[in-house]
Amino acid sequence: MLTTRRSFLRVSAAAGVSLALASSRVHAEPLPLADEERKRRENRSPELVAKQLAAVYGQKLQSLSYIPSFAVIGRLRLAQMTGDEQAKRHCLELADDLSQRIENREIKNGPEAAGLVIVPEVAPLVSPAAAARNLRILRRVADTALDESGSPRECMPGHNEMSDSVFMGCTILAACGKLTGESRYFDACEKHFDFMRSLCEREDGIYRHSPLCDAAWGRGNGFPAIGLTMSLDLLPKDHPAYEKFRQAADKLLTAVLKHADPMVHQVVDHPESYQEFSGTAMCAIASLLLEQHRRPDEPKNETRAQWVDDAWLELKRRTSEQGELIDVCESTGKQKTLEDYFRRKAIRGRDDRGGAFALLLATQLMLSRQNR
Repeated sequence: MLTTRRSFLRVSAAAGVSLALASSRVHAEPLPLADEERKRRENRSPELVAKQLAAVYGQKLQSLSYIPSFAVIGRLRLAQMTGDEQAKRHCLELADDLSQRIENREIKNGPEAAGLVIVPEVAPLVSPAAAARNLRILRRVADTALDESGSPRECMPGHNEMSDSVFMGCTILAACGKLTGESRYFDACEKHFDFMRSLCEREDGIYRHSPLCDAAWGRGNGFPAIGLTMSLDLLPKDHPAYEKFRQAADKLLTAVLKHADPMVHQVVDHPESYQEFSGTAMCAIASLLLEQHRRPDEPKNETRAQWVDDAWLELKRRTSEQGELIDVCESTGKQKTLEDYFRRKAIRGRDDRGGAFALLLATQLMLSRQNR
């Protein structure tokens, strides 16, 4: 169900109540959990949460988008870690079927192209013919970031000036560079980030969602966080973008988490806005990925590690055994004002976007604990 706040805010505004206060009142409500239910949710392991989520999410891949792709990636990783060959085969079949359906059609940059994030994930697991087909599709999208001479443009098209594009552009370009071995895609990845950063990074290190206003949307900071850290897994360590991305991710997460309590808010630096599920999960995933790229001489960021543990506990409280979630922000394009971001609905119930990020986080926690 949708927890609809627009009507509440409209009535509150008519009564002379400020938007911030109205939002605060709406979100001051406690989680609707009995003590026994809360404790049961809190005591679940990452593997158990992943299994419960995988029973709901990642079961289909009907369209090209980052949301179902992430869910299938999470389910595939779970299957590999638990030795579930049947689930692994099904995930690869879903990816192969999608690849065949999109091979010869136009792919739009943005959320659709970002669905190709599944390509490097399945690359080592599919047949040479399927891998070659996947790479042709990926290259076709990545080539939009190159000019007629094959050199990187200022940025990848389709960014719409939104911070989301740090993920939706950089990750795809880094993946194409990794799979082709061609450095021009890594160069394009770096240039695209530089362009988006110039548009969206504020002086305090947090990202505005777009130049339309300075509002720091929660998921609009989760996107650059995972875009930078996922790219680290794909970039060569000797490429200039690698250290740049590592430092940029650290700066962003440090700035965002100063305001987390422990959930990341719908508007990062406005604690009166609601505690948002997906942005919190994304920043936790990014924190775990960044830890994997810590230099040998660099101490572990204990504060951030503790934040991940605390955020994971809160996310488990907001995730039922049936995959129902509490307060995932609805789909959000760039908004004109801070008030517009305050008014974005919070979804309560099953949600493909929130479920995909929760499943990916659960499996990333499993991987991180295996590698300790």
